[in-house]
Amino acid sequence: MTRTLHRAGVAVLVASGMIACKSSNNNSMESAAAQGPASAMGDSGTIGHDTLGGAGAADTTKTAPTGLNDASILGKELSGDSAEVAIAKYMIANGTNASVKAYARLLDHDHSQSMMDVRTVAKKTSLTPQTPPNDTSAQETAHTLDHLKSLNGKDRDTAFVNHEAQDHQSDIADVQQAEQAALNPQVKALLQKSLPELQKHLDRAQKLQGELGAPSGGTNKK
Repeated sequence: MTRTLHRAGVAVLVASGMIACKSSNNNSMESAAAQGPASAMGDSGTIGHDTLGGAGAADTTKTAPTGLNDASILGKELSGDSAEVAIAKYMIANGTNASVKAYARLLDHDHSQSMMDVRTVAKKTSLTPQTPPNDTSAQETAHTLDHLKSLNGKDRDTAFVNHEAQDHQSDIADVQQAEQAALNPQVKALLQKSLPELQKHLDRAQKLQGELGAPSGGTNKK
């Protein structure tokens, strides 16, 4: 509906311009008519980012501009937490540095709790978490675990810490985007609650990078 109204508005403006130009100069009228369709096409490319504040903002079934809705946001949160728990548990068992193993235990605890929080919100809101079709958390987790298993000792600890530094930077950006897309107040509150925790995890990873002599912000390539 928004796109249709927009195009209608453009058509009215173009028509008005043509009438005004006709009274003064026929050549100007022809130029305005020729430019009208191009202008409409150019404006339509940005329509998709202007729908959140519309009359349907309270409709929790509406798909937000990012392609996420409340159910898929919860699904994405669950898949991300599950990935963090799997990698953390592996490093609890196979890490060698005491600080790295303590960090892995922190991630296991916090992301396990986050999964419980997501399920609680899903139950309260009667939403069924749905993993987005383009979610690649499972594949990325398998790849990361394979990479960690190919390493030993400090190399494995460093690769893990580097992965977590990169991963939590991405997580923070994703959650901020999802917060803008969320329509249900409880889903939005859940995301807002998670941001300080994700920042804590990122800060800890970056501190460990310094202790291990890893480059700040470095990653193991996927």
